[in-house]
Amino acid sequence: MMVKEDCSFCDEFEHGLIIHGKNYGDRILWSTENFVVFPVLGPIVAGNILIAPKQHYMGVTGIPEQFYDELEEIQEKTKRKVTEVYQPPFFFEHGEVGERPRGGNCIDHAHLQVIPSNVGYHVVAALERKFTRRVVKNYHDLRPNKEQRIPYIDVPDALTSQYVRQIIAVQIGNPSRWDWRNDYRIDEMLIAAERLRS
Repeated sequence: MMVKEDCSFCDEFEHGLIIHGKNYGDRILWSTENFVVFPVLGPIVAGNILIAPKQHYMGVTGIPEQFYDELEEIQEKTKRKVTEVYQPPFFFEHGEVGERPRGGNCIDHAHLQVIPSNVGYHVVAALERKFTRRVVKNYHDLRPNKEQRIPYIDVPDALTSQYVRQIIAVQIGNPSRWDWRNDYRIDEMLIAAERLRS
């Protein structure tokens, strides 16, 4: 299995979630052969979870194309479960952009954010004011970008970390909630795990 030595997700998948010396164990909600779903630290809304590959890839475009159908299947299962427990989610990746080691994220292990919220439309509108929109039907549509080393969005160098989370925080009326590193909200993460596992 491909892992990266200094990756917090790779370490967690092997040893469990460890924060300030306390091991919270396995927070995986469900998985497939190549992907895991787990609640985020510092959820921006209740039920905020992630989909990530078990192996280390920089972004969705770095995931081998033969895994894309499996990713779409686990994304659909996740959508059904989150809708049942919370509300319909929207998905996004800050992800890898071109040759830069990080896109707009702070963890360089590929992961899709799953946000149960009705603010998805407003997030898209805010992004369209800054970026040119390109619709992709599925993950296979992203492959040519990776092969040609073209970012699937043109991101200015000055783009701040967790940019989409910042937009969401404004849209939900809590602008300070975007940075999960400021408050892990462990209790909220554990509640989401319990609700989604039931």
